[in-house]
Amino acid sequence: MADGSDLGASMARWDRAVANVDRWLMGLAAGVTRLGAKAAGLYPARNPSDGWRVPITFGSGARRFDILIRDGFPFDPPLLALFDRPPHLTWPHVEADGVLCLLPNAASVSATNPTAVVKRLLAEAVRLVEESEAGTNIDDFRAEFLSYWPNDADAPPVWSLLEPRGPSRPIVAYPLKDQYVVAETRAVLTAWLDHTVPVEGSKRNEVDPALLIWLDQPMLPVAYPATSQEVISRVRLAGLGANLDLLGTRQLQRIVVIFGAHSQNGPSFAAVVLRPKASERTGRRVPPNGGIERGFRPGHAPANLITRRFLATTRPWKASVERIDAAWIHGRDNDPELPRLRAANVVVVGCGSLGGPLALALAQACGATIRMRTARQS
Repeated sequence: MADGSDLGASMARWDRAVANVDRWLMGLAAGVTRLGAKAAGLYPARNPSDGWRVPITFGSGARRFDILIRDGFPFDPPLLALFDRPPHLTWPHVEADGVLCLLPNAASVSATNPTAVVKRLLAEAVRLVEESEAGTNIDDFRAEFLSYWPNDADAPPVWSLLEPRGPSRPIVAYPLKDQYVVAETRAVLTAWLDHTVPVEGSKRNEVDPALLIWLDQPMLPVAYPATSQEVISRVRLAGLGANLDLLGTRQLQRIVVIFGAHSQNGPSFAAVVLRPKASERTGRRVPPNGGIERGFRPGHAPANLITRRFLATTRPWKASVERIDAAWIHGRDNDPELPRLRAANVVVVGCGSLGGPLALALAQACGATIRMRTARQS
């Protein structure tokens, strides 16, 4: 624990840094105000201790920036937030509370010249707004697609064994505890389950058909599907309408749709899970029922009509996708030795207290099958 002299020195350093920044900002332009204790209430998740509100004039009019400092200032960099901002996901690099993404999380700044740091960050914030107003940075949404894709709070994450490539195609999905696992084929999926989380054979019936929609490029936020109908439209546009109709006639409790595309930062996946809407009265999910076939004798309703009626009972849950395929786990898609390693065989001589767990770990790591052979002495 720091003694009194250390604490006093830290407080004096903080006071000097704040005074220097305050002096520069007050001389910068008219209308600069000190936020003081109000900063904590404006941005509770950021824990600011103090700050300033700075008006800047743009071609579209004046916008106010909030400069936020925390207890670690000047060693901790200040945060800049845009107070006058458009709705979230209209501009890239603007978080939901208005804080601007100007520095990497691990960035370090000069503690000896806090005014220069604030000046540099304010200039970066102005540049970001100018580019956003002009629309010249819109492709940043595509480059950082995985960061912007919104994940619904109640949507289970998805683990992917898929190959990160096109074209759009049918795939399979399995509900595993609090997440889904998707793979190219039932054989690939069940092999992974056997080695990772062995389940009863009866559970294999829960492997469902799913769909992968491969896009020319990642979606912009304005194109993120907000309704089941928007998901359905994209599926049909990708040429998988017949597959969707088949899933609809089966009236599954979930339909997993994966969207994939190549971005500047590599392949990207995002998921939408279509599930029955929750009942407003009970809060429970509304299962498909006989009403879907109303007007027809049981088993005689047209397939496309059943599909439309069933899909109308669903709503989309957006979910994140985490890749667990071999190419990603072993080298982040950049290991040229992976094909040779996947085709290799490992011989373990002796399966006692050391060799036994080692053989099991090797099999689980590469999806191999253990073949045991006992050597007999002659």
